[in-house]
Amino acid sequence: MAVCTVTGDFTIDCGGVVYRAVDDECVHYVNLAAHNAAHPGVALPDLKKRMIDNYDAAAVPAPVVVALTDYVDCSQTDHGFTDANLWADSPHPNKPSRLMSISGRTFRVTAAPDDGFATYYYSYDVDTGGTAGVPHLLVAESSNDQERYTSLIIHHPDDIVFGPGLPWASPYAGEPTIAPWGEPWYETNIGKIEQGPCFGPDVGLTVYTGRELPVDNQPFNISMIFHAKTAKARVVVSSLGCNLQRTSTDGGAVSRMWIFTFTDSMESRMLSLTPPNDPAEERRIGLHVTHPWYFYAHYGTPPRLLSHRQESLRRMVRHLKYCGFNYLAFNAVNGADRSVRTWYSGSSYLAWNSAGDLLAELPPVAQSEGIQLVPLVTSLAYSLPTEAYQLGTDDQLTRAFGRPVPDPLHPETQQIIFGMLSEIAFRCGSSPAVRGIGIRVNGKIGTCYCSDDDGRRGARLSGYSTWNLEQFKYDTGSLVPTSPPGTAYAWLVGRPSEWESWINWRCLRTRQFWLACRDLVKSYRPDLIFYVQCDLPSETPGTNIEWADGETPYNLLRHHGYDPNLFVHDTGIVISRGMMVAEDRFYSLTRWGSPWGSNHANYRLFHYAPGLPEMYRTAEGRSCDFYQNYWEETFNPYFEFGGPPDGFRTTTPAASGRAFFAGAVMSVRRQDPDTMTWLGWNRPTLGHEADIRKFAQAFRALPAVTPVPFDGTTEPSVPDEIVARWYRDRLAVINDSPTARTITLNFAGPVPDGQTLTDVTTGRLLMSATNPVRTTASFPAEAYSLNVFFCSHGEDIDFDNVDGPVDNCPINHNPDQADEDSDGLGDVCDDCPHTVPGAAVGADGCPVRILGDMDRDGDVDQIDFGLFQSCLTPAGVPSNDPACSAAELDGSPGIGPSDLIILQNCVSGPGIPGSEDCRP
Repeated sequence: MAVCTVTGDFTIDCGGVVYRAVDDECVHYVNLAAHNAAHPGVALPDLKKRMIDNYDAAAVPAPVVVALTDYVDCSQTDHGFTDANLWADSPHPNKPSRLMSISGRTFRVTAAPDDGFATYYYSYDVDTGGTAGVPHLLVAESSNDQERYTSLIIHHPDDIVFGPGLPWASPYAGEPTIAPWGEPWYETNIGKIEQGPCFGPDVGLTVYTGRELPVDNQPFNISMIFHAKTAKARVVVSSLGCNLQRTSTDGGAVSRMWIFTFTDSMESRMLSLTPPNDPAEERRIGLHVTHPWYFYAHYGTPPRLLSHRQESLRRMVRHLKYCGFNYLAFNAVNGADRSVRTWYSGSSYLAWNSAGDLLAELPPVAQSEGIQLVPLVTSLAYSLPTEAYQLGTDDQLTRAFGRPVPDPLHPETQQIIFGMLSEIAFRCGSSPAVRGIGIRVNGKIGTCYCSDDDGRRGARLSGYSTWNLEQFKYDTGSLVPTSPPGTAYAWLVGRPSEWESWINWRCLRTRQFWLACRDLVKSYRPDLIFYVQCDLPSETPGTNIEWADGETPYNLLRHHGYDPNLFVHDTGIVISRGMMVAEDRFYSLTRWGSPWGSNHANYRLFHYAPGLPEMYRTAEGRSCDFYQNYWEETFNPYFEFGGPPDGFRTTTPAASGRAFFAGAVMSVRRQDPDTMTWLGWNRPTLGHEADIRKFAQAFRALPAVTPVPFDGTTEPSVPDEIVARWYRDRLAVINDSPTARTITLNFAGPVPDGQTLTDVTTGRLLMSATNPVRTTASFPAEAYSLNVFFCSHGEDIDFDNVDGPVDNCPINHNPDQADEDSDGLGDVCDDCPHTVPGAAVGADGCPVRILGDMDRDGDVDQIDFGLFQSCLTPAGVPSNDPACSAAELDGSPGIGPSDLIILQNCVSGPGIPGSEDCRP
């Protein structure tokens, strides 16, 4: 497409054709003349951001062209409008919607949910253009006028719950929607996926406003991409009763809806990326999906034939790429969720889901599109001896979804996990698309010690079987009684040192288990990584009650068996931090009683606790996962999971506007992950496809290397919100704040002439090659934004007048080139600037591993001996202080006499380099 120029607030000219943006990020456009000719008088969405708010005028990317297929004025009752209960037996009969004047517009608003569990709704049937599988963009106008919950669900009606059903659009016309295909596929599969008909379920989201999010009393647009199945689709507007204060104006609100079909294919409009120079330093961003059925159900393709399923998978991975993603984690085993099935055939443990052999069908498609995969084993429901289940202090088995939860440390549980990991590795581990294989560790459903499904008994109260206690006694010499559980618990708690030893023992055993999983996975392919996707502590009571009562995040993790400090130096394993998003909205106190509704704000605040994001790291990397906590609409006639009377429909919660990125930006600022995923049952980034393209563009431009702080100052100076860092030749500036602001960078030295700094997303020049002012630059930063600038034209990227090849700190401003210990690394970037002469150092300026070198200066002397003494522990009890990890010299837990013997043998004396090979 020809170079585009800006012609107005929302328009561009590309080769003589004028295009008008239809989303706030100015990603999707209509041909304006063609639109006006085909739809005279139909206004396009009002946008909150102009072209110049999104891009430099000289760097507008090629538009993604869409065309209007339908428009709905929600003050009217055309388009097959439905405003009556379709399920006569619902305990909450639907109430009529209302027309309300909000922020100067007329909105149709669902009835105000009165008890929190009712689902009130209305719907319109819209034209999609008549071709199945083509991506469409739905834009709906809602309002930010109060705490409001507006759900939008795309539904393709069938005959299961109500009729008439709608047929597949071409090219799949004639495919059945509900009947068997001459074999028992439908009858067997409905019981396995518990999702009802394969035809009806489709994407949906709930956008929320109010509470901690600022209210501006302005309309705003909700946009989401869906792949049509039928010539008409049903758009259902509904609302959940999550409001903290219920009023007569509550309800889902929409004034207008536009449905656009993609004229340009997704594959022709992929992002222009600025990846790191070294492919090994590329970051990963994508999705974590718990229900792979959606890979087949959401992309406008029947699942009956292999060719159909392959086309669905191709559309799915192209959608990922379109959003800027390069990574996908998914449950290959739904072991303790609703299905309790595998997504591959021939397992020795659980039945096959039968919709498709995902491990055979997905990797080739992902490899062709450059998407990295991580199949996972989620928590298990499995027949085991009673002693292999988690036993609570109340002498009752710990349960999830009503089923007993296996003990993660019991050999029989571990053998099942090993077996499933082996099955997955055998089937797909040789594929270059598979980056790793892992498990999901969830504080509610298991693969760790977990809370009971009563919501009151936390993880610290699980795992007290006689087997657990006998193993602990054998390993540590403890005198704890082995039964009953309550007596053992009281004995441990009454002796703080024994309690600490008990929790440490569980964590050490967990570490052994996870590292054994790592070694097993790597035995199939040495470069495979073992992933642990964490949701800890998950829901109640750890997050909302125990933390509120004063328990530390570190101890809450340890109660589940995970001690972050034990994995800091481990390679081949990545432990991903789970952050549950919008759980505080779903479990509001007006909707749920105790314990679920207790201290509801803590569900959100816990994840921002000091030190928590920083805990999740290993020598292999850092990862985070944003769980867009599924919301269940009960008594909804558009059933998805099960049928009447207890079936429900799910939606994905999404904060409006920039608030969607709050957790991601906080994570970049505090954890600096190299891998980032959004987790959900449904597609978890729904409603944010356009703006997440820009976030992914910035995130993937940063090399996965240790950053160096910006050697200058920022205005405003708010260290907990505004952070600037250098990642080689990329400068990242983070605005971790709900407020848009202008940020000024004051450089420590002048930017050399001819050097430029260019925003990788907007194309704006922060510093041009000829800019006369070379010491300061300003730019507008959106709320919750990651802004990345590429430094080009010159090797002196730290502006100290010393070119990179000879600069002893190439990305730190140090014109004096001071190097106190003469190790070739300048003092300002040397993590160990006082290394003794002659000691071998790494890239950080610190000595390579030297036994007994506690202060990391390269020798082993009296100072090290004093630090060692401060780390001594009782026999078999490891230290919780990360600074004492260097004192564990004999490879066994605890710091004692055997470690001292090694230390004495390693003493070199002050100023004399020590040795790694100094054991007796």
